[in-house]
Amino acid sequence: MDIKLRVRAAGTSGSAVTVAALAGCVLVLIWPAAAGIAAPGGNNAAASDLAATENVVAYLSLQRNPRDVTIAALGEATSSVTAVIYKFDDPVLMAPIRATIERGVQVQVLLDGKEAAKKKSQSAELVAAGAEVRIWPSDQGKLHAKFVIIDGVQALTGSYNWSRSGGDENVELLIVDTDRELIGALQEHFGVLWAKSLPISGP
Repeated sequence: MDIKLRVRAAGTSGSAVTVAALAGCVLVLIWPAAAGIAAPGGNNAAASDLAATENVVAYLSLQRNPRDVTIAALGEATSSVTAVIYKFDDPVLMAPIRATIERGVQVQVLLDGKEAAKKKSQSAELVAAGAEVRIWPSDQGKLHAKFVIIDGVQALTGSYNWSRSGGDENVELLIVDTDRELIGALQEHFGVLWAKSLPISGP
């Protein structure tokens, strides 16, 4: 399913892009030079957001840390958080996740099986905190998709993993979107992936 969005950078007239919500959760944005968005290292670092409309904001980590955006979104959750994450080894995120669960929010997290088995993974901490955690079987390939749905009304997707390097080192792109069609497609994808995954037991 293709979803047409209208994307505008500050001071420009905007241009249409297509976001492809496919099973692989690949997100493609095409930015014309006329949009005035500088490449990394350019002279446009004063802009806090890469681009924004009423439904979507695209954050580049050179301007705002995707970890901070994710923590803020978790803080807004009132009923549910569903997440598909390739790699989760950032302990900084555990405190806001625990706080979210303690508020009575249902938290479901699907992780790549090989990454979840690594010593630095926070998978065991997730289970101990009360999250429902599943792992993607390694014989089904690498689960490299990354998206989070908050209360069924807000989606976060892009290149950012819940990793230390993603929060501290890498140049990442994180899209925050409230488009109902996109969120509906991501929820369908989550259901398919969740059904094919394996439960992870507690300690």
